[in-house]
Amino acid sequence: MDGLVLLASLFVAAAVALGILGVYLITRAEDPGVRRLRHIKEGRGREQALPTLILRRHLSGIPVLDLFLARNQRATQLALELERAGVSMPVAQYVAIRLFLAVVAFLLAVIFSGGHPVGLLAGLAGAAVGYMAPAFYLGVLQERRLRSIEKQLPEALSIMSNALRAGFGFLQAMEAAARRLPPPLGPELARTLQDANLGASVEGALRGLVERCRSYDLELVVTAVLVQREVGGNLSEILDNTAHTIRERERIKGEIKTITTMQRWEGNVAALVPVALAGILLLANRQYIGTMLEEPIGQVLLALAAVWQIIGIIVMRRIVSIEV
Repeated sequence: MDGLVLLASLFVAAAVALGILGVYLITRAEDPGVRRLRHIKEGRGREQALPTLILRRHLSGIPVLDLFLARNQRATQLALELERAGVSMPVAQYVAIRLFLAVVAFLLAVIFSGGHPVGLLAGLAGAAVGYMAPAFYLGVLQERRLRSIEKQLPEALSIMSNALRAGFGFLQAMEAAARRLPPPLGPELARTLQDANLGASVEGALRGLVERCRSYDLELVVTAVLVQREVGGNLSEILDNTAHTIRERERIKGEIKTITTMQRWEGNVAALVPVALAGILLLANRQYIGTMLEEPIGQVLLALAAVWQIIGIIVMRRIVSIEV
């Protein structure tokens, strides 16, 4: 028991330290435009490293820690993931939040278990869930932001095409689209223009836009623009054709979603049947199912059933998910 108390004390101290670090990082926030200008002025292999410098956010707010995190490939990838989710948060703060939630989940599981050895296993499972919860939420934000960008992209291409026909240059047409479009695509186009104005090449700024958004449709547009800049051609017509292609893909996706609606509902119902049956048995005859809830072997079987149920849901969603 004394060992558990010591372990809990260490985790409490770690949680307090992570909370203080998070508050410090929040108070040390820096304007993104100033950060990009400072990174560009550092001049580390300008043309090759420039897209990475544009993407790089202030990793922690602590200069010494920034030097360490800048060499960590995982920290760079986390910075990119935060960019894609549209979250203005330093990487160190994001990691501190994940560790803090893991510690809190572990402590709660150990406290409620009363020091039972099974509680330690539950604490480890809770710590894993607490650590992965922010990553799952970040993925949800990324998907939501990606759908918004792809929904706005045809309108942006139409605006740029009309501006090009009116005699504007490519960057001027992009500026017109950035002014008229709401977030998230409007600010992203404005940031791309800002990167170009700060000294990045147009190609580097556009590739940075693709990396931040991770959209296949946007990558298709950027590829078409870069090819046109190399070999020439009517850019306005190219943008119109690309917009038409994107709209057709969205139409086909809608048709596929309509066709597979029944299959998706069947998968959801099949996943809910065991849960509903367990709830009915619990209300109708608690003694009948109580043994499984109270005995360790029953709890293990329920945990395994839950894991296989989740795997089944994922497999069913994969089956009805058709890429276009």
